[in-house]
Amino acid sequence: MNKRKLLTVPAFLLLLVISSGCDKNDTEPYKGQSDAVFNPDKSYGIMTDIDGNEYRTIQIGNQTWMAQNLRVKHFRNGDPITARPEGNWFGIEEPAYCAVNNCNHPDSTATFGLLYNGYVVADERQIAPEGWRLPTKEDLFELIDHLNTDEGTTHIRGNTIVGGMLNETGNKNWKPFNLRSDNSSGLTLLPTGYRVGEKFSATTTMASLYTTTYYDSELKIKTCVYSTSSLLPNIDLMITGGIVCGRSIRCIKE
Repeated sequence: MNKRKLLTVPAFLLLLVISSGCDKNDTEPYKGQSDAVFNPDKSYGIMTDIDGNEYRTIQIGNQTWMAQNLRVKHFRNGDPITARPEGNWFGIEEPAYCAVNNCNHPDSTATFGLLYNGYVVADERQIAPEGWRLPTKEDLFELIDHLNTDEGTTHIRGNTIVGGMLNETGNKNWKPFNLRSDNSSGLTLLPTGYRVGEKFSATTTMASLYTTTYYDSELKIKTCVYSTSSLLPNIDLMITGGIVCGRSIRCIKE
């Protein structure tokens, strides 16, 4: 009898593990809990999107940023954004989103947010919640100028001092190494990587986020992206035509 009871324990534990996997639906009212490591020495505010998701916010100099990645599934006017977990995103020519690594568990989504293509960013219906907007290049320059402590390092490309101030600390989410990040800004950037086609890349080693978009002389949409890395936590900024790629979004208060 005792042997039978002991044999049932592993089976129960296995069932418990399976039930907590990435396929759990994000049903109301449970919206998940973030396990990001926020800076305990900072005072965070709260803001809410149109879907009722709550986010921490952080004051950095004269700017107020979201301290978590956006995970809203509707534009500001209430129109839904299309979920595209499967398929090749190169063939999509409309606003779309997916979860990081297609992991739709509410806790994972609350931690890492969603990935959006550039059509979401460029849409006139606006993805940013009321009173917020996507950051511009100038917003990033102001952020870097405020945080930069090395007078000899002012350019946004390769600034490892500021990059380490933006990233979440430790190896809970950043892997395998994250030795130079202290999150002293409180922004708590996470390694959500990016999606190209059907594949997810750098989902433990890079934060890749959209800023505003613009149109070139041929009226093709270009995207402005900023990113940080873990091993050498530099902050980088680039202009790309990768509107079909999936990236994270952080908003700044208007």
